[in-house]
Amino acid sequence: MNESELVQDLSLKSGVPEAGTRALLDALRDLVRTGALRDDVLWGKLPAYPDARDPFLVDALIASAQRHPLGLDFLLNGYLGSVAAEFRAHAFTVEAARERLVKGARGRG
Repeated sequence: MNESELVQDLSLKSGVPEAGTRALLDALRDLVRTGALRDDVLWGKLPAYPDARDPFLVDALIASAQRHPLGLDFLLNGYLGSVAAEFRAHAFTVEAARERLVKGARGRG
């Protein structure tokens, strides 16, 4: 994954515009370069494999689907592999988002 793809992916997952995501990455890079932040501290605290059902990831996926031209209907009803590929999300994250949306719909109706 090159830097442009990373920025695009982080922007999509976070809902932060690409310009803001790039500025954040540049600021982090500068902190590491100047020694104000050690890269081993920055990366050492991240889990090796994040939980694909993490509520933050599920929230980000739902928010992305709400802004996406195909919308929540695609997230809910699209082929699992296509949805995961389109949103660059793990299939388990897609399933967790679907479960949350269905539970939410039941709670309203």
